Amino acid sequence: MFRWSRSTDLEQRNGRILRQGNTFKQVEIYNYVTEGTFDAYMMNIIVNKQKFISQLMSGKTPARTCEDVDEAVLNYSEIQAIASGDPRIKEKIELDNDVSRLRILESEYYSKKYELEDSVAKLPARIERKKASLENAKSDKAFAETNKLPENTFAITIDGTKYTERKSAGAALSRELVSAVAKKEYKEIGEYCGFKVSFTFSGLSIPYISLKKGSLSYTTAPDLGNDLGNIVRLENVLKLGIDKTIKSLEESIARDERDLNEALATKDAPFEYAEELAKKSARLEQLNNELDVGKTEEIALTDDNDEQKIDRKPPKHNL
Repeated sequence: MFRWSRSTDLEQRNGRILRQGNTFKQVEIYNYVTEGTFDAYMMNIIVNKQKFISQLMSGKTPARTCEDVDEAVLNYSEIQAIASGDPRIKEKIELDNDVSRLRILESEYYSKKYELEDSVAKLPARIERKKASLENAKSDKAFAETNKLPENTFAITIDGTKYTERKSAGAALSRELVSAVAKKEYKEIGEYCGFKVSFTFSGLSIPYISLKKGSLSYTTAPDLGNDLGNIVRLENVLKLGIDKTIKSLEESIARDERDLNEALATKDAPFEYAEELAKKSARLEQLNNELDVGKTEEIALTDDNDEQKIDRKPPKHNL
């Protein structure tokens, strides 16, 4: 009787022989499989398990899912075929595994195909929106260059008061920030170099400091208690933030255009294993018919001298 159903059962047994510290320089390991019994079937299960485990550990498996072969079941016809040593049962088991694997690949193919078709439908509009945002960002950059302050000067308007000293401006900004945190609402507080200054919440307890002229906003996270530091951050938004936004949009547009071109080129590609799947499915169906796999069996029952025939499917045997 074959007593192992997992590859680890064999590995653990052999590990007791091959372990470090064995005083024998050479050992012999024998595995006995009885022909015409369930041994061959169970060994085939172990082989398939080990193949999948090895592929998974090496990262070379083409499929992302597999079926649990621990719950392999047989009907009466398969049991009879195994017990009689019928070679067709081995072919059937191999075809079952191959067809299952190919159908998983086919399912992945169609899932990918739907993703590509979805990309082809949605990416053009998304690219156009990003291009419009890019033009707005470039326009904001040109406006910031035109309205930048002279060297070694500073000016900002907060709550109607114009400040030319960074320290006093930072204190005023902090007061407005505390008020905004308390009320937790959007608040426009002033103007800097032609850009509107406001506090914008984005699901956080502390708002962003935002600069906005057109449709785009350029933000920085404030540092509570650091009056001068917040003014420096605000200045850097115009010096660095707009350029960062432009670069990000350009890279995003390039990625979307590349993805769109790839989707257009591959969305209509055929399933490369279609012919193999069709041939193996046809052969598997032929073997199932020859072995009477999946057919119901008629069992005659006699009750009070009345003979009744009922259709009963063979019970499942878990190995």
